[in-house]
Amino acid sequence: MLSGYDKSAVELADAALTRILKFHYNRELLPPKQPPPGGVLFHYTTADGLKGIIEQNELWATSAYFLNDSAEITYGYGLLKEVLDEWLSKNPRSEESLTLGLARDLRKSFGEDLLNMSLIKPIYLTCFCEDDNLLSQWRTYGQSGGYSLGLKVPSDPFVGQGFRPEPNTYTSKWVKVDYDRGEQVKKCRTILDAVLPTFDDEATAHAIRAVRHSN
Repeated sequence: MLSGYDKSAVELADAALTRILKFHYNRELLPPKQPPPGGVLFHYTTADGLKGIIEQNELWATSAYFLNDSAEITYGYGLLKEVLDEWLSKNPRSEESLTLGLARDLRKSFGEDLLNMSLIKPIYLTCFCEDDNLLSQWRTYGQSGGYSLGLKVPSDPFVGQGFRPEPNTYTSKWVKVDYDRGEQVKKCRTILDAVLPTFDDEATAHAIRAVRHSN
């Protein structure tokens, strides 16, 4: 119950959370996403894969544990850890700083813990391509007879991205893979530079600590 907390502390902590959520909303939903050519993405599959998709009306996703390249997910964790290390070195804070503590917690959670434990959260992936006649894809899926299925990408981000996950506890999302390391680093920096300084305000930091430790 909120009655057990200091009202001014709750308001400051809520304002900080609102700023973070607003940044996330603006980053994820407001900027116009560049649609694929013709609004269609292509899924390459084998003859057996096509048979299953048509008969079952299902498109199966692969667990991140069993990708051809086992570093697909851990690469991202390692990259974020490197950017956090860089951010910490370029943005010194006092040991009492809530921002410093949060940055260290993020580095530990997304870097040290996950990389050391090889722990991958339940992520499942299905791959698509903007080209419907790409030689590298035919080499992988077309050696014994393959197909390129064109799927229309929904323009409305609130319609479940065109998929209905099973079980429904999962969510689905179209995400374009960026293979340029410089762009990957830039995106990580943008998020950290927008979120972490939120906790530099002394009053906000005090309010968050008060709410966190209140009975």
